[in-house]
Amino acid sequence: MLDKYQQNGSKVLLYLDTRELPLERKQEIAAAKQQGYKILMATPTPRAYDAYCLDYVLDVNVGNFAEAEPVILDYIATHKLNVTGILVWKDREVVLASKLGQALGLPHTTPEHAENVRDKSKTRALLEKFPGLNPRFSVVRDEASFMSGLAEVGVPAVLKQAGNSGSRGMCVITDLETALDKYREVVAVNKQQAGDMYHYYEDIMLLEQRLTGSEHSLAGVVADGEVITFTIADKKFDTSLPLQYENVVPSKLAVDLQTEIVAQLKQAVAETGINWCGFHVDFMITEAGLKILEIGGRLGGEMINSHLIPLTLPGVSSYAALIEVVQGNNPLAHTDYTQLAHSRAASRVVMPTAKGVISKIEGVQNVIKDPRCREFMQTWGVGDEMVYPDVKFKGYEIGYFIAQVGLDDDIEQAIEALNNKITITIE
Repeated sequence: MLDKYQQNGSKVLLYLDTRELPLERKQEIAAAKQQGYKILMATPTPRAYDAYCLDYVLDVNVGNFAEAEPVILDYIATHKLNVTGILVWKDREVVLASKLGQALGLPHTTPEHAENVRDKSKTRALLEKFPGLNPRFSVVRDEASFMSGLAEVGVPAVLKQAGNSGSRGMCVITDLETALDKYREVVAVNKQQAGDMYHYYEDIMLLEQRLTGSEHSLAGVVADGEVITFTIADKKFDTSLPLQYENVVPSKLAVDLQTEIVAQLKQAVAETGINWCGFHVDFMITEAGLKILEIGGRLGGEMINSHLIPLTLPGVSSYAALIEVVQGNNPLAHTDYTQLAHSRAASRVVMPTAKGVISKIEGVQNVIKDPRCREFMQTWGVGDEMVYPDVKFKGYEIGYFIAQVGLDDDIEQAIEALNNKITITIE
């Protein structure tokens, strides 16, 4: 192990920022440092990394590809860095990673194929090859195409931006009478947003059939064109907010159904052409069968890859595997790990009972001391105002915890019991 650590000491991994959640950020950085790699962190928020003792930190707006690419390439050349791989953790940087990989001659998804997973309208077009995997949908570019699309898709429908994620910039169309007003309102609000994610492919929106059923996510990597799958996570949403608040692995879907899902989704991922990268596929099981919500060209979040997979698959680290994959290697012994879990684990969001100012939080220590709890992180406290996600992204998430139980135990009962130990008072 020490020999490998020393061998990696001359190698630099280019990180195009990290995820903002500290629990994930710490694991993303630790995955490289524990193996002896140096890190070049390209980020628009360099102060966030002051205490991580990184080797190189470059202040650059990675959301502006035309600006970031020459700055990063010049920094690498000026400092004569031996960059051996590029890691991307969020949707925003997937295209930039493809451009930099091409320029540096490193394993990468081509820019053309990166667009297939960043522009949701292109993803939908590719998936038309697989009958039944798409919901009813229509590409929207203006009021006329919205109204014609609405006639095809029907209501209820979901209107979302082609380049956004995390439910941002999205709305539900519930009736035909108010649909056009709703469309105009969403377009106007999204144009006023400052965040980069609101302005990629901003002239393209998707109108999609609103699906009902159970929601899940498949995690994995693509190495030299081979799609390798780690786990299926079962998700829970509060659609009234909307907010995803729970992830459970491994999935409780029937094993035969999981096998069918993995086979179909592997074909769909391969069709996008992404390579040498992580991926996630969000999907639903509906009365009409399997429906794909989105395909992402990077590992998913919600602590599935950072914590849940390592807990349930001993010896398997999504992040360690990704570090090898982006350098052109395949370190994995299997092509599918979805049925190899040794335990069950879950991540849960701690939410207030209503919006308003937090006046008291009780019971956190009781959760931390519980033997089923693996991690707890609080992001808001007394005096902070809780607002719904459509007002502020993650503005309704007081904290997060991770739990683990045996394979034969009830993980959902465990996380509900842990969540009930916390009492939040809102004024």
